[in-house]
Amino acid sequence: MALYDGQLLVKARKEKSLTQSEVSEILGLGRRQISQMENGVFDGGIKYLVKYLRLLNLQLDITSNTKSVWQQANIFQDNQLENDFTNGMTFSPKECSKTMVDKDALNKEIDDMFLNQTR
Repeated sequence: MALYDGQLLVKARKEKSLTQSEVSEILGLGRRQISQMENGVFDGGIKYLVKYLRLLNLQLDITSNTKSVWQQANIFQDNQLENDFTNGMTFSPKECSKTMVDKDALNKEIDDMFLNQTR
């Protein structure tokens, strides 16, 4: 049983002309795990799903905690990131470096959030 609509991931990946193998290499995950995410049945941790969504300029929106988290999860397009690139916006090396720092900070924040919930 699918936990969420993984076809949104498939569509976004194909729009970016990426294969599952390429995504697997970029994220450091197995192709099987990418396939599971795209089928809505991935149980390998939300951290990896969030990384995949960021790669595809998608976001996860959880609207309520009264039901299963996955029953309330919505995945949607993050148009701001896409607009920046399609409008020819260029980034300086300093901005690119800051983005990498932001990515690392986000990964740490996600790790901390889940570690604190399991204690």
